[in-house]
Amino acid sequence: MFEAQINQYLARALEDSPRARELCVGLEGRSIEMNITGFPNPLRLAAAGGALHYSGAASPRALAPPDVTVSGSPLSLLALARGDTDAVIAQGHVAV
Repeated sequence: MFEAQINQYLARALEDSPRARELCVGLEGRSIEMNITGFPNPLRLAAAGGALHYSGAASPRALAPPDVTVSGSPLSLLALARGDTDAVIAQGHVAV
């Protein structure tokens, strides 16, 4: 259920952003793992078919290593999404 909800949200978000869809196409076959402070397990997103997909069914240890891992608090990760990447990383709030 949780997996389906996340994937529906990702699909809606991509519908609203042609630029995001374009970036997903360029990231085809790559994945990101997010270790969020306070969450028991990492979240893994993969780019495939011009979209992002979340798969929570498999253990992260059973998957191939991610192309990049990002770790931080929920608020720090949201700051990355706003585009404050250099400042957030320089201040040590997020590890890549």
